[in-house]
Amino acid sequence: MSNSPGNTTKAKSTFSTKALASLSALLFIGSSMHWVLWETEKISAYHFATGHFFTTAKSLFNIDNPVPELSLVNNIFWLIPVLALVTIVLELFKKKNTWITTITGILTLSLATVFVLFTDFLVTMGYVKSLTAALLPFFYLSVFCAILLIVLSLRHNIFLLIMALLIGPFATWAAFAFVTNQEMNKTFEGTESLKPDYTVNALDLIKEVTANDTASSRKYRDKILEVNGRITSIENANDSTINLQMADTTTGSYIVFPFYNKTLSQVKTLQEGDSISIKGAFTGSMYSEILETTIINFERNTLNKQNK
Repeated sequence: MSNSPGNTTKAKSTFSTKALASLSALLFIGSSMHWVLWETEKISAYHFATGHFFTTAKSLFNIDNPVPELSLVNNIFWLIPVLALVTIVLELFKKKNTWITTITGILTLSLATVFVLFTDFLVTMGYVKSLTAALLPFFYLSVFCAILLIVLSLRHNIFLLIMALLIGPFATWAAFAFVTNQEMNKTFEGTESLKPDYTVNALDLIKEVTANDTASSRKYRDKILEVNGRITSIENANDSTINLQMADTTTGSYIVFPFYNKTLSQVKTLQEGDSISIKGAFTGSMYSEILETTIINFERNTLNKQNK
């Protein structure tokens, strides 16, 4: 005995509704689970809305929220678990709201893009070893569920489906690129014409910071230092960033000097082993439990001179 068209349509609708509810349940759970690992600190999806995301970045890598005045906007991501829960409740009453499930999926993909872009930035800066290793299973599961949620919600309208899949990640990427560019422009306020507050030897600075990072941070924070030393490592992070390192080879602790677009030409011909003098702003230090080393960070760097 064959099924009637009406029964087939009803069965498909029931399956779709249950699938949406199941995916929403997974997203509800996923929003409270760990998405990424920075050193030994696991960051959950909801940490972005609570502010713990940037608090951790500050404590581990001395990276602040670049736009703290927009922190309240991050609360929009609380809608992910809220709308996921609404979808589950609607399913209990045999109802479906396409836009609620679509918005849930879009917000999840947007938040996932934030995690990817920021963690990739940490990789570029040398703070995190690998993007793929940093992203945890619930991150991938949440992205997968969000994509399926949007596909099931808008499968009858290909144009809206494609737009919904792309709009969150693209808008997030554009905002991240804008903020990063603004921050880099601040970084590029050069130190060429500034007189250094301190002139130090790289190895002496490393020993001083390692011995007492609190006191050294209080002494040097945001001060202009002229650091003399030998290049132990050159990292071409990407086409617009070169990181120079001066390390204490006995302990592994090192100073990192990022050079960006406008100052890149100053260091392109340098080689490991060169003795140089760099002028930059001391921004702090951190201890890496993974590497068991201290990393000292500088910004607004300029090549003061190269000692042959």
